[in-house]
Amino acid sequence: WKQALVAGGAVMTATIGWNAVSYYYCKLRYPAMPRIHYTVTGDIKQNQGIIVFMHGWPDFGYLWEKQIEFFSQRNYCCINLEIPNFHIDRVQNPWGYPVKTVVAAMAQALKGVLNDRDCILFAHDWGCLLAQLLYLDHKTTIAFNKLLLLDVG
Repeated sequence: WKQALVAGGAVMTATIGWNAVSYYYCKLRYPAMPRIHYTVTGDIKQNQGIIVFMHGWPDFGYLWEKQIEFFSQRNYCCINLEIPNFHIDRVQNPWGYPVKTVVAAMAQALKGVLNDRDCILFAHDWGCLLAQLLYLDHKTTIAFNKLLLLDVG
């Protein structure tokens, strides 16, 4: 039983060591601030309003395709804001990013595209958490008309 205990301890030590090396490797390799992918459908300057869509887990931007089609036909500008690391083709850091860092990156992307225009923020599932933080932390710098949260669970 002593050999099993020593072998188990060695495996545990190796696992912890590997995880620590992997974590710090990713911290050095990947940027500290995630890049936010978004698509803009419709005219950002001449419209009925701007709706920003945020998806939840395990979805990504495809979730909003029908809604974007519907609203863009009614002269709304739709911005599909994707949460980093949710789309398998766009994983930036396997260890992820702190929530406040993701919110700050999303705010920076929105400020750049909105250019002081007001918007409606519409979020689903885990996107609701980020949307609420985005609204609370950046409501003085981003003009939000409404905050709509769907399927908050």
